[in-house]
Amino acid sequence: HDLPFVNLPGVMSAMFDPDRVDMPRGAVKQADQSTTGTTDEAIVQRGREVYFRIYRAGLKNIGLYPHVKEVLEYFKEKKLIVLSNKRLEFIQLILENNRVAKLFSRIMGEDNATCLKPDPCAVLELLKQYQLPPARALFIGDMTIDVETGHNAGVHTCAVTYGLEEKNRL
Repeated sequence: HDLPFVNLPGVMSAMFDPDRVDMPRGAVKQADQSTTGTTDEAIVQRGREVYFRIYRAGLKNIGLYPHVKEVLEYFKEKKLIVLSNKRLEFIQLILENNRVAKLFSRIMGEDNATCLKPDPCAVLELLKQYQLPPARALFIGDMTIDVETGHNAGVHTCAVTYGLEEKNRL
């Protein structure tokens, strides 16, 4: 009774796939009248609430990749910033659960960034704010969208191969 609609193609199965940790944005976009089969906004909203409650609970299980905490500690004197297309509350939960939130100067997600990756506007805004030339910045990510964002912003870009993206796509 908790899930008023289970006919969201691909969304419900993706919700429960532990390998797909970045699903909410796409899933919520799909949770509209055309995919739910209803015009009742209350049902659509309830489905979103259920989805995010389940997703939020799953965030407790997301850990850091090996040696990430040590690398962050090593660079703690630098301006470390998180730029993600996830909701800010989700990013903060992941960082706090892994006890690394305090290492970041700024945390930017879909609800507080001026644009979403791969648009470079948020990176360009940060460069301007910190008066940093692109040649002095490094954008690190584990997805092709991260590589695209770094390239679009004209900054040094590093793809790590231990994330969800297939290595040959990076």
